[in-house]
Amino acid sequence: MSELTCGLPAVVRDDSVVLILGTIPSRASIKMNEYYGNPGNQFWKLIFKVFGMEPNAEYEDRIAFLQEKRIALWDVLITCEREGSSDSNIQHPRANEFDDFLHHHKTITHIFFNGKRSEELFNRLVTLDSGIESYIVKERLPSSSSANPTKFEQKLERWRRIVPDSKRM
Repeated sequence: MSELTCGLPAVVRDDSVVLILGTIPSRASIKMNEYYGNPGNQFWKLIFKVFGMEPNAEYEDRIAFLQEKRIALWDVLITCEREGSSDSNIQHPRANEFDDFLHHHKTITHIFFNGKRSEELFNRLVTLDSGIESYIVKERLPSSSSANPTKFEQKLERWRRIVPDSKRM
């Protein structure tokens, strides 16, 4: 039986340049009130390895690390109905307010989708203001989910794209 699933607030600073978008948190993440709280998800391992480090154990330290690197974190959806945690079970999706968010965070120039489903939902549900659309670069990364059979090293190679270059710093 599907149930209403609500997203978490964005993790963002005024100087963020990269926004990583998932679909909507898993049940485990919602219960913990943490992005990528499911221990099987490789998100935090990927993020830290991109910068040549091992993930910190404490969630607050992980968030501080993201913010230090000027990376924001959010989800495409604010709500949906879903049975379990699988993105394939999403019904009645409702997107977050991206125009308003990006108007308030004008330093964000790159959006990276954590997997195909987040990109598909964004493209279907979100229409950005043409002024915003003109400067935002969007790119899909391999999903960090343990359900994605892509080898970790292959995922990591693609995830290296999130490192802000000198033009964005």
